[in-house]
Amino acid sequence: MVADLLAPSPMGGQDCVAFRVELHQPKADKSSLMLRDAFALAFEVRGHDGTRMMIQSGPVELHGDAHKLKRRATVECYLADLDPVGAGSGEENPSPFPWREATELVLRPGDRVAVRCAADQGLDPRAAPSGYRDMPRTLLLARGVPLLELLPPET
Repeated sequence: MVADLLAPSPMGGQDCVAFRVELHQPKADKSSLMLRDAFALAFEVRGHDGTRMMIQSGPVELHGDAHKLKRRATVECYLADLDPVGAGSGEENPSPFPWREATELVLRPGDRVAVRCAADQGLDPRAAPSGYRDMPRTLLLARGVPLLELLPPET
């Protein structure tokens, strides 16, 4: 994975190209997910065979092992950014996102990912201009919301 731009993850503050945050409130029926937020900056994924795919900036679905966040204040600040009016606590102003467990998953340049989405062949926007006889440089452009699975590092 190659990126020109990095941004800090919303809760962990780690420089990344994409993140997923989840808040869980365990329930008897096992539907504990209360909030899922995921976003990606534009970046390029390079396959072992030389294939290149551009992931556009926007919503993304991330799968992989997320780490639990321990600092409650960090999560509360994040929720206050999402919903300044409803981020309170107590009976008068309950939070719209009750939670007991928070997790965050980040993707960084160099991480191995599997990409699952529809794609179109398109011109590489970063390619140098070529002559009129040369084939223009192309890459795959992800269509829709891409699903990215974080893979373990190669050994």
